[in-house]
Amino acid sequence: MVRDLVIKVAEDDAFFSPSGISSRHLGITSEIKTKQLTANLKLRALLSTTKTAEVNKIASTIATKLNECRYMRVLDLSRSIFEMPLTGLLYQIGSLQHLTYLGLSNTHPLIQLPPSLEKLNNLQILDVSYCQNLKMLPPYIVSLQKLRVLDVGHCDSLEYLPKGLEKLSKLEVLLGFRPARSNRTEGCRISELRNLTRLRTLGLQLTCGDEIGDNEVHALENLKELQFLSISCFDSHGSDLIVKVDKLCPPQQLDELCLNFFPGKMSPTWLNPVSLPMLRYFSVSSGNTAEMHQSFWGENNVLWNIEALKLESLSDLGMEWMMLQEVMPLLQIVNVSWCPQLESFPIEDAGFRGGVWTKEEPQDL
Repeated sequence: MVRDLVIKVAEDDAFFSPSGISSRHLGITSEIKTKQLTANLKLRALLSTTKTAEVNKIASTIATKLNECRYMRVLDLSRSIFEMPLTGLLYQIGSLQHLTYLGLSNTHPLIQLPPSLEKLNNLQILDVSYCQNLKMLPPYIVSLQKLRVLDVGHCDSLEYLPKGLEKLSKLEVLLGFRPARSNRTEGCRISELRNLTRLRTLGLQLTCGDEIGDNEVHALENLKELQFLSISCFDSHGSDLIVKVDKLCPPQQLDELCLNFFPGKMSPTWLNPVSLPMLRYFSVSSGNTAEMHQSFWGENNVLWNIEALKLESLSDLGMEWMMLQEVMPLLQIVNVSWCPQLESFPIEDAGFRGGVWTKEEPQDL
């Protein structure tokens, strides 16, 4: 009865229709028909509805019809495979002037973004993560003044982002940021992040030391709204990167930090409770870290406020459980796996699959 009532209300408002006709919201699957788009030219949202580990296979006739839905606000084509490169299929996407969300995550083949995307002046969220063949972002990206979220994470062919990213003053989430090397004058340097003062979430991908200049190590300090910071050094090379990362100065108000594939044997000196007094969630995985810098263990009785800790795939890291508890008295949960050198941790098989430790609540007498 309740289900029938919900469907009726949705149909009356044109929010949803079981037949897919006269509906403002559709789920895209491999079975979607051309008539479902032609009969819904006032479509507001088209969302990918694939299951985990599945993909949509979209015919070219369907993809070209997307440009005719002029009232579209949300277009999510993630986890979809097309017969032709998306650049050609979406060559008129600029006609969707109401579009605020464009999701192209894990689409294939996506080699470059269509030129007409520059006309999407109302675009607020652009997700092109996991597009392995995407080699560059066009310079016009920096002209999308309303952009709040830009996700280019896990785009392995992408060398850098275009120069002028600092113009995106409303940006709140930036994932997969790769600073340009010193010989790439057309690319965005890490120093441009100073002007993105609304950033709340930042994911950095660092591979070489010259991606951070000597005068750029303080580029993150001005990000007073930043809450989540992820630093990945996957596929990095050269010992100079270790020195540069060690000199980085994350903002003090960080709430969550992820450090992945750090190549140094010792943790960065800024990873300490004095520099990061508000940190509550900390994760470190992979990399060569064998020991924590002395400052990690606190100075002058200053302790961590960390509540959740994750240690993963750190084959050389040596750490004693009692010392960790002393410096992190607020710990509530610890997740450990593939860390064979840890000592006395209350987690069975920490050197293999590991497990999770949770703090027991005191029982009332």
